[in-house]
Amino acid sequence: MVHAHRIAQSAADLAALAAASAPEAGCDAAAGAAEASLQTYIATQRRIGRDIREVRVGDYRSRWGSCAPDGTLAFSWRLVMAPDWVLDYVVAHEVAHLAHMDHSPAFWAVVARLVPDYPRHRRWLAANGAGLHAWQVR
Repeated sequence: MVHAHRIAQSAADLAALAAASAPEAGCDAAAGAAEASLQTYIATQRRIGRDIREVRVGDYRSRWGSCAPDGTLAFSWRLVMAPDWVLDYVVAHEVAHLAHMDHSPAFWAVVARLVPDYPRHRRWLAANGAGLHAWQVR
């Protein structure tokens, strides 16, 4: 299970990166979004009965998140600029990889159980993701 100090550190890292790149969004808003999304990891992992080893937040330019076989989840800091419901989907998507390390029908069934309207979230990312990926850390 993810330890509280790792969650706090990941939230702080995410807020700092977002504030440095998008100061007009405000550090408080970024910190709040980070904390809420990181709490979602805990609730979601419990729903599928898998443990998260570590959560990392970084400046990933080509993907929104990833899940390593050891249970380490990584997320792009740019997700704090997406709607909360999109962030919830990305978290659920990566947590579902804890159960299935592929994009098989079984994997998508877990995603659908966690986020029943996930196709809407995927459409939002397809339509708006390039704009978020364009942000750079100064």
